[in-house]
Amino acid sequence: SEKLINVIIFAGCIELIKPFLNDSFIGLGQVMSPNTAERANIITIYSIAYSAAPTIYGFFVPFLSQFTGGLTNINTYRFIVLPVGLIGVALTFVAAFGVKERTVVAKNYVQKVNVFRGMKMVFRNKYWWIRNTAGWVAFMEDAFKSIFAWMFIYGFQDMTAYSLINSIIG
Repeated sequence: SEKLINVIIFAGCIELIKPFLNDSFIGLGQVMSPNTAERANIITIYSIAYSAAPTIYGFFVPFLSQFTGGLTNINTYRFIVLPVGLIGVALTFVAAFGVKERTVVAKNYVQKVNVFRGMKMVFRNKYWWIRNTAGWVAFMEDAFKSIFAWMFIYGFQDMTAYSLINSIIG
């Protein structure tokens, strides 16, 4: 029972921190360079890497879990998920702290922001609405993936099929 409470607290903390990490990581490519073409190249490479990581993880972890007893065995999390997670955290820190900001502004420039005017502008921004709608769609996709995970891990117990489904969906 104490372990369950610790897991719930830890998972809750991750879910609270994840949006800050994701938003800053996504926005990082947009402020790396004042050159529009260079920013486009950075965002393109970032998008490929960002979308490739979950796909690779979703295929290899369930597939490799067959050799450690499946996704219901603690050894899978000790010997496969933990090292992959640590590599991901290390790469995230490299991206977050290893990049030098190169935004060029005049020395006498002072940014003036009116909070209510800013909120009004954000709510009128169609791209903001598209992004938030996409977030809800992604939430629904994740729910769909969770249902498949339960079916394949606990129902069918077929990790090969699960890794294939995971890579197709993910």
